[in-house]
Amino acid sequence: MAKRYTNYYFICEKNETRAKKIADANSFDTINYIENKFRDGSNQCEFQDFDQSKIEETDCAILYYFFKKPFDSNVFNLLRLLNYLKYHFSHVVLLTPFMPFLREHRHEFRTDSSFIFEDIKIITLDAHVAWKNIISLPPSEFIAHIKPTDLIVLPDVGARRYLGLCENDYVKAVKDRSSGITFIEQDKIEGRNCVILDDIVDTGYTLMRTIEQLKKAGAKEIKACITHYLAEDLFDRACVEVCFFKWGLDFLYIYDTVIGDKKIDCAQVFDFTKAFSNLKEIL
Repeated sequence: MAKRYTNYYFICEKNETRAKKIADANSFDTINYIENKFRDGSNQCEFQDFDQSKIEETDCAILYYFFKKPFDSNVFNLLRLLNYLKYHFSHVVLLTPFMPFLREHRHEFRTDSSFIFEDIKIITLDAHVAWKNIISLPPSEFIAHIKPTDLIVLPDVGARRYLGLCENDYVKAVKDRSSGITFIEQDKIEGRNCVILDDIVDTGYTLMRTIEQLKKAGAKEIKACITHYLAEDLFDRACVEVCFFKWGLDFLYIYDTVIGDKKIDCAQVFDFTKAFSNLKEIL
């Protein structure tokens, strides 16, 4: 296959600890650090180790961006930053472990600001919905922990696209967002080891109701694989812990796409940077 891009400019903000791991895994020789003063409300963007005069038509800018909070207002700072890069590069890629602002329920953003993403390729981990320029990487660490005899439980439509990665039997959960109640097809559950595969947990309510239904149906063991752990405050984290102590969740696996370096005592945390180790092949 012919090489599509001549050079890769790997760009990130200062103090992004995992950016270097991604750069090393992909043999990006240099990291171009950006001083993103947009976060501070200033309309400025400064590069270090960046020679604009050497940029070629076939060069690609890869911006690594980590959201400090799941739904913070810095999305508009990101938009200005991307717009800045589009002015200098013909090819721009946004690399972010969690992309919250192109989700189904955020229609106002997709309508008003999505034009900035028209010519930008987005690489992220387990995107909830399909967007025409998104490359959604599968949660491979989770798949590796699923045994052939495990029964997959799918409480969300978005997770169902990963069924092709394993040959396991599965059941669907039907979630009524208005009432918050989750019902599960129960004829296959009794005596089985079940794995709940979902992209997000925030309040933990859907997870609790799903576990409750599985226990009532006679599940033997219950694991949960949650890509993006959004339980930020003490109440939400307490809800997740209740899943262990009251409802009977046996194992919880999550990625550090949102929590960063924070420790979650009740979960095994996977390093998301491993998913971004073959960017040149993906691009």
